[in-house]
Amino acid sequence: MSCESDLRALLPETLSDEAAFSLVEALYAMAGALEGIYFAQIRRHLASLDRSVQPDLFDGSQIIPKTTHRLSKAIAGK
Repeated sequence: MSCESDLRALLPETLSDEAAFSLVEALYAMAGALEGIYFAQIRRHLASLDRSVQPDLFDGSQIIPKTTHRLSKAIAGK
């Protein structure tokens, strides 16, 4: 069973467009809040990774996973 089908089993079969939007918006906000709470730990973890196998995600001045960047833009409405 794939992750998507596992997730679908937890969600309602039908959802209005507005409810689907609200659900995703709430999850993005929650992810952003968690990133803020655990930022130092996330940064330490990423700094501890073997950089030779990690792609250069930014200009090197930030150590933030690519998903964080996308979530931040989504939360900011960009």
